[in-house]
Amino acid sequence: MKLITTEKMRGLDEAAVRECGISSLDLMEKAGRVVARVVRSIIRDGGLKSGVLLLAGSGNNGGDAFVAARHLLATGVRARVILLADPTKVKGDARENLERLRRESPGALSVARTIGELMECASGLDDVDVIVDGVLGTGLKGDVRGHYAEAIFFMNGSNRKIVSIDIPSGLDGDSGEVHGVCVDAIATVTMGLPKLGLVVGEGPDHAGRVHVADIGIPGELVEDVSSDRELLVADDLYSLFVHRRRVSHKGNFGHVLIIAGSVGMTGAAALAAMGALRAGAGLVTVGIPSGLNDILEVKLTEAMTVPLPQTDEVTLSLEAAGRIKSVEAKFDSVVLGPGLSTHPETVRLVKELALSLVVPKVIDADGLNAFAGDEAALSKIRGPAVLTPHPGEMGRLIRKGVAGVQGDRVGAAVDLAGRFGDTVVLKGAATVIANPAEVFINSTGNPGMASGGMGDVLAGMIGTYLAQGMNTLDAAKSGVFIHGAAGDLAALQIGEAGLIASDLLDRIPLVARRLHARDI
Repeated sequence: MKLITTEKMRGLDEAAVRECGISSLDLMEKAGRVVARVVRSIIRDGGLKSGVLLLAGSGNNGGDAFVAARHLLATGVRARVILLADPTKVKGDARENLERLRRESPGALSVARTIGELMECASGLDDVDVIVDGVLGTGLKGDVRGHYAEAIFFMNGSNRKIVSIDIPSGLDGDSGEVHGVCVDAIATVTMGLPKLGLVVGEGPDHAGRVHVADIGIPGELVEDVSSDRELLVADDLYSLFVHRRRVSHKGNFGHVLIIAGSVGMTGAAALAAMGALRAGAGLVTVGIPSGLNDILEVKLTEAMTVPLPQTDEVTLSLEAAGRIKSVEAKFDSVVLGPGLSTHPETVRLVKELALSLVVPKVIDADGLNAFAGDEAALSKIRGPAVLTPHPGEMGRLIRKGVAGVQGDRVGAAVDLAGRFGDTVVLKGAATVIANPAEVFINSTGNPGMASGGMGDVLAGMIGTYLAQGMNTLDAAKSGVFIHGAAGDLAALQIGEAGLIASDLLDRIPLVARRLHARDI
């Protein structure tokens, strides 16, 4: 889905009304309906009590909030709205929806023109689980001050889950810059097409998970909008996931070989294997230094292990290359690198396998570190491949350092994809997926996923999708989106603090099921 500027989005809205005869009131109705649906899903997934407080400004964001409140109330959700402005200042479509809310649910609306009135109207938050931010939109000019700034501080300090409408109040829709103070949302429902500011700059820190609301803008208008970046959303993946035939067997779903592990790093091998299995692999085999095989046999039940020749330091030795190449035909994909170490002989093994195996590959972690200082060799990797660096590994590969990578994450991913010639996944907030022709920025994931082992799970998942016949870009997109969505589900249910990689494993099939049902 195209990422666009706020100016282009305004142009799309105007064209839909002017050229296609679509009612702007109808656009607002659809926007508010999607906001309500997302709020209900957050309540459902988090096992919450279904109390919602909506804060509305005087503009169209406030209008969307009035519509959302009406739909929430109609489905039995306890919702109340606080208008942070003089009602006479509400104009146009927002005014019409304000009056409709007043008519249908007069007790649901309060007005607060000062922080004192807001605190009084919002008293008794015990029954509120979610706050909807409908305060400011994409037309923000200058720093947020006064009453609206106080309202943002109130929301952020409420210890409630916040859902922002279109863009978190206080965030620049194009640059991702914070104008003074900004809402910290767990999710943002953005209208029509996603805005650049949600995924660049400080946007990922404030937007949370981005949901894109289809408000009925005709596809031909969207096609005419130019953009060189896309937001990765569930719609991009629906066609990739089909129901399994009842006559299926394990051979239909791919055999993944994971080359991983060293002393102190058997967990990386185990997590990659479990990520592959939970993503739906029919078979998973882990190649491990022989001295660590017994440990993996205990850690893993459903995956197979194969002990391979090792160095004196219990890392994989170059001798393992011949063994692996002799059985390559048994496997549909290879995951190369989790926890392998940078032992000199193991580095030689990694390069030998990367440059000789033709089976589709995921090269991760120490598989990437093996190419640091020799990035020209990346262009010689045989067969389809996905590279999955975090910013540190990326910095070593393109010789820019972490700061250089983080300062232009899209540029760094495109740079490496151009040198390498295939697909790159630059991990981190708003993960970037790039090949020489396309760039996607992921919409799922949360800060709780900043913990050890998450990348190992992701590598295994991408390995499964490659083994099932997806091309490198589709496998990377599927792995990144579902991995992030599983993390979001875990965060909703148990919180972000203390979230660990294994918390994602049981939730990966749940996210995949929702993709099948087109319910995400």
